[in-house]
Amino acid sequence: MNFSPATVYTDDVIQATVSASDADGDALSYAFDWYVDNGSGFSNVQSTSGMASDSLDGVFYFDKGDSVYVTATVTDGSATTSDTSTTVVVQNTAPSAFNVIVTPSEPVAGADDLECIAQGNDVDGDTVNFTYAWNLNGSSTTYTAATILATDISDGDVWECTATPDDGTDVGVPNSATVTVGADVEGAVGVAWCASAGAGLDSAGNQFTTCLSETGVVGAESTDGATNTLQPGSIFVFSPE
Repeated sequence: MNFSPATVYTDDVIQATVSASDADGDALSYAFDWYVDNGSGFSNVQSTSGMASDSLDGVFYFDKGDSVYVTATVTDGSATTSDTSTTVVVQNTAPSAFNVIVTPSEPVAGADDLECIAQGNDVDGDTVNFTYAWNLNGSSTTYTAATILATDISDGDVWECTATPDDGTDVGVPNSATVTVGADVEGAVGVAWCASAGAGLDSAGNQFTTCLSETGVVGAESTDGATNTLQPGSIFVFSPE
């Protein structure tokens, strides 16, 4: 009897095929009895007859950790012979990761934390946990948490999060997502705010005082129209024209 696959997982379909002949030329009849032990002992879960092959679908009849075997019986109406397969144990299926994203999609340096979010699936019904790895501008980092604080990101940074699923038994295939800090400014570049310390107007007509830098920094502009005082360490820019 041919029994396949040799290694069985929860969502597999096991196929059994018998090759038989009769020296008298009598017609042969076939029967298959499938047995599954889910920890309570073997029980007959499916019996069929007629064809020289049969199958058992894991979606309906077995789960991870179950033991399975099949007995095939062939008869010519006068005599009967049987063959029993080896017993296989249903193996664990590694989990998968999907819909990996980094939020927010348009982070602002110094204001937004980066968070890596992933969804997992496990056909065995196991709980899926994730481990995280971060690359910054193409190089590996020591960050292993799902979140990176806003104080650790800068304008122009390209962060890639790789989420690896784990069901407690096997590790699944990693999945990744990338985000660019300051990508919402559409390539804006700063210009001179003022020629020297004092008061002035930006390109949008907003008044400011105490110019700290003559060159703007890529970011996002506040356009409330009020008088603003630039503070040390702040980012002040204007939107793309």
